[in-house]
Amino acid sequence: MKKRYWTAGLCLMVLMLLVSACGGGGSSTSATVATGNPETSTANPTTVSPTTAAKPTPTIPPGSLALFAVLSGSSQSDFLRVDDIRVNWDTTHFKLLRYIPGVQMLDEFGWTSSKSYSRSYIYGITAGGWLYVVKCFLDSGRKDISRLDPATGKTVASFGPVTTADMYEGFTICGDKVIYRTEVNKDLLGRRTSGGNVMVMKIGASSPVKVLDYYDDNNRGHYYSMGNNLVSIVTSLEGTNKYYDIYRVDPESLALGDVIYSFSSKNYVTFFEGDTALYWTETDTATGNIYVVRLPIDGNAVYCLEISDTIPQNLAIDESDGKLLVSFQDETPESPFYYLQDIASGDITEVDVEPAFFSKSKLGNGQFVILD
Repeated sequence: MKKRYWTAGLCLMVLMLLVSACGGGGSSTSATVATGNPETSTANPTTVSPTTAAKPTPTIPPGSLALFAVLSGSSQSDFLRVDDIRVNWDTTHFKLLRYIPGVQMLDEFGWTSSKSYSRSYIYGITAGGWLYVVKCFLDSGRKDISRLDPATGKTVASFGPVTTADMYEGFTICGDKVIYRTEVNKDLLGRRTSGGNVMVMKIGASSPVKVLDYYDDNNRGHYYSMGNNLVSIVTSLEGTNKYYDIYRVDPESLALGDVIYSFSSKNYVTFFEGDTALYWTETDTATGNIYVVRLPIDGNAVYCLEISDTIPQNLAIDESDGKLLVSFQDETPESPFYYLQDIASGDITEVDVEPAFFSKSKLGNGQFVILD
């Protein structure tokens, strides 16, 4: 039986307690839970390609958990102990795979060549009950984004190409649009010559629309979505403290609204998007404990989870259909770990997942949906 890194908790943790816990107060040795452009050999990268077409498709019960991860075709395929594998393994490809633990089925939702000269990558994002397949062209910063039905693997819509300065991310999906900022280009003296505008690419469109000019006062921060809600995180540095101001943003005009939440930290903070809230983690460098915080659009932050007695690696957080998934690995034989929390009740279950399915690839792990 796997070692547990969490225990159920009873109380709702408000902002004051959160800041106290993250700011160097006494740390717990147990976890606390509270409610509160590429070379393409190329077939369509969003086409499901079963290994054996003759295999009957198993009945997938409503409410089944579907996990998505990116694996190299040669990395762990020989170690996957899954009853029903429907994947065309190729050692030169990255694969975006779906794994349904309840029926022990593994299938393919996209691929891209992983040869060094191709400079391409693929990963998945789940949002609003959809799976978005993102194919990145690392030399140009271009991303091709398609919306798939997570139950069937069929492409239902797509966006025109999105180009950002970040090789992998640099955008957010908010409802039926992608919001991103173009790369700032500079001359030899470091002066801006172009770029830095905020663009919106609507689903089905072939080209984006500029919404905010580089010099617009509202053009600040890094965008994150919570379903159809949008926030921007503006950071500043004072001494060794980094300050985070989280602004509400109008999803249409992209005008900055009020600050819904602010905090500071000396530790590295990672943010994760959920369907109804923004999540982040804060690491206590002295103990290795990880604090997970949930922030809905109303600004009432709650302490969701504390991971202790271990040093988590490749930690990922995702939210779908009222559930929160926290996944990570460590140095113990029982690793990796997947914990699924019911947000309303705070109840947590540990999900039994084939260990070789866990991805160490960038943005390659932790996305899920609950299938209808």
